[in-house]
Amino acid sequence: MTSTAERAAPQRQELRKLAGLFLKLGVIGFGGPAAHVAMMEDEVVRRRHWLTHEQFLDLLGAPNLIPDPNSTEMAIHIGHKRAGLVGLAAKLVKAK
Repeated sequence: MTSTAERAAPQRQELRKLAGLFLKLGVIGFGGPAAHVAMMEDEVVRRRHWLTHEQFLDLLGAPNLIPDPNSTEMAIHIGHKRAGLVGLAAKLVKAK
């Protein structure tokens, strides 16, 4: 039987990876939302293989329909896709 702490450990690890990625992008990212989205694609699709190119493009469709910076919305979608509701909420808290 696994304890709650043992089940929560992988999720905490995913949250650390997400936080590290978005911290990196926030520090080195210049050029506005379009540049951030391109850097996210490079990190998430090409380097880390968290999403396929098709999945990334599917996620990119929603931010283009709503009025906010695309990069913020993409980060929220990637957080949700990677770590569920906790990943989504973690980015929402950081975005505010």
